[in-house]
Amino acid sequence: MMADHNEAAFEKEICEYLEARGWLYSANDHDGGEYDRERALFPADLFAWLEATQI
Repeated sequence: MMADHNEAAFEKEICEYLEARGWLYSANDHDGGEYDRERALFPADLFAWLEATQI
């Protein structure tokens, strides 16, 4: 029988690591607007990044 794996702790550790280095993280996925499954991103995040880095 295969053991159940829970990656929640691993995910939390990765998110905390990235957040400490400036990555925006929200435990509530809806904070970033509508998620685009096809492109695997939040368009609002992409446009905010473009404005901050390309202007």
